[in-house]
Amino acid sequence: MPSVLYHWQSRLHTPDFLLEGNGELETTLLKELLIRTFHIGPYRKATNVWLKDVVLPKHFRLSFRYKSNAPAGNTMVIFHALPVKLANLFEDRRPDAQYCDLASWRKMVAYTVGFHRGPYNNPSVLRKIGGQVPENYGMVPWPSDSWKQMDSVTRFNTAQEPITPAEKNQFHEFRLERTQRIRFFVNDTLIHDQADTGQYPYHKENLTGGHLGFRNFGGPADDLYAQILLEAL
Repeated sequence: MPSVLYHWQSRLHTPDFLLEGNGELETTLLKELLIRTFHIGPYRKATNVWLKDVVLPKHFRLSFRYKSNAPAGNTMVIFHALPVKLANLFEDRRPDAQYCDLASWRKMVAYTVGFHRGPYNNPSVLRKIGGQVPENYGMVPWPSDSWKQMDSVTRFNTAQEPITPAEKNQFHEFRLERTQRIRFFVNDTLIHDQADTGQYPYHKENLTGGHLGFRNFGGPADDLYAQILLEAL
């Protein structure tokens, strides 16, 4: 039977989360978690919101409801995030230690999955990022040949979500299941079903443990999360 590791609705406690980057957290009157991302500047700095005190088990399930009316949507779940050059993912106080810009790929390794991309006519992409990547990874200009090569290497799968632009600013349901495979559902429709078989060249080992977070580098944005539930499987 699944066991509950974290349930937002039973806590409504924003200090459970660590915010990196340019933003703020609030609890709304409707018991939602509001993640506000401010303008992020020319270097694609992100707002990352980490669930601080929960280390992911090998197998888990994350479910949540989400809506946003941001002018540009680029949100993702980061999971099994592990430090590479850091002693600790959160406690290294060097200014460049935080994962709030893409240059920090050499400091950690993680899986990411994009969500709520359909309202912007963009696909959801499942990736593995970080590890022993080239020094220029994360800061290559878009859409250059070097960016296209980086994009190709990190992609595990690309899928269209069953959400249209007309359904922007409505709540949708998302579910991430991590067992021997990575499976991601949008409104109960399976869109990603992928195994990590060592195809990513800069960190071939399967990722387990580590931390979970939400990321937005499409600000400014007000993103609303509800019924966040993390369970061990």
